[in-house]
Amino acid sequence: MLNAARWLGGTLCGMAIVVAAISVSHDASAAPVARRARPDRADRPYVESFELLAVDTLNDRIALAARAGDGWTRDPMRVALEVTGGSPLSARTLDIHCEGNSGEAPDSAEVTIVGDGYANDSVRGSWSLLRLARQADASWRVLELRRAWRCWRGHHLASYSKQLCP
Repeated sequence: MLNAARWLGGTLCGMAIVVAAISVSHDASAAPVARRARPDRADRPYVESFELLAVDTLNDRIALAARAGDGWTRDPMRVALEVTGGSPLSARTLDIHCEGNSGEAPDSAEVTIVGDGYANDSVRGSWSLLRLARQADASWRVLELRRAWRCWRGHHLASYSKQLCP
């Protein structure tokens, strides 16, 4: 299933202003489901608050990988998955939405990753939003990384927040 997400990211992110939003399911009988190109407000998760994470160490890691020729550094969606640890194996569903600033060769992108259904007794899901910029060597760097959590119990049952789950 991750290969499907990478293929869509490598092929589609940047071909349109709103590019791809996919849902990856771990049900063996289910295939990735393509969603509407621009989801309605009702389809977007409600984020009450978020934590702004430091990106310097992440960008150092990306720069090292780019110098080593790792292909994931040239795709904003794959960079987002790599630096957030987003994996279809850790959540029941993983929704990815990528927007580039232009059609053919975007120089900035925004990637949102929403994981839901974690096999965890307190954390139900995670929300990450990354703003990225393309570099001269065609690799991408993270300008901003926001993260929030959704809980199984206690507060934030229907929304995401920077507050940790009980």
